[in-house]
Amino acid sequence: MQNNFIRFGKPNILSNELNDVKKVIKSKWIGTGPLVQKFEKNFSKYKGTKNAISLNSCTAGLHLSLKILNLKKKFRNYNNPINFLLNYKFYNNVRL
Repeated sequence: MQNNFIRFGKPNILSNELNDVKKVIKSKWIGTGPLVQKFEKNFSKYKGTKNAISLNSCTAGLHLSLKILNLKKKFRNYNNPINFLLNYKFYNNVRL
């Protein structure tokens, strides 16, 4: 079977980044450990904000954004046809 996939993007991962990932895996703190807290603190400082939170995906970020906005039931959502089902899922989960 031929591999006819079109590559969307090629990762550019440096050796020091691989070493950091290995350290995290060995620490058994994947996702919520001390390095995440350090990242959030540094990012907050960099952006000049009181708080910052890191999430595991864009999906989680969009969901949290909608929850924070506390939109009313009469809110109108205009969708791109490519993203229609994904957006519907978000708005439905937030119960608009």
